[in-house]
Amino acid sequence: MTQDAKVIKILPGNKAEVIVVRATACGSNCSNCESCIYDKEMHTEAFNKAGASVGDNVIIESKTKVVMKAALLAYIFPIVMLLLGFIIASKFGAGEGVSVLVAFIALAVSILVIFVTQRKKPNIGYDIVRIVEESEAND
Repeated sequence: MTQDAKVIKILPGNKAEVIVVRATACGSNCSNCESCIYDKEMHTEAFNKAGASVGDNVIIESKTKVVMKAALLAYIFPIVMLLLGFIIASKFGAGEGVSVLVAFIALAVSILVIFVTQRKKPNIGYDIVRIVEESEAND
């Protein structure tokens, strides 16, 4: 998966900090709905394989495996935990209300797990693969 980014800082270890402009699910027309909860720009680190400098527009790439793993963790894991919480509570003889409560507790735990694991490990799943020339960036 490739994305456009801009280098804002050179870091030690052949890394760079880049800004990536997020695409939105509604087509980047936030002025119409004003319901986006995410920042429009994301700051992340990338391996500087292309030798980019501060201010360069670049193409960054992430491995599909990393993207799919993140999607699985963010979308599937909470649903599985919600269902497991309900099923396990039901199997132990809990009533419907208690089972629903346990399901939501399991959901909250899964979100906490995602939050903690993503904060602990550095996000370095990107490589700067190409510097974009000015004429390409304006197209």
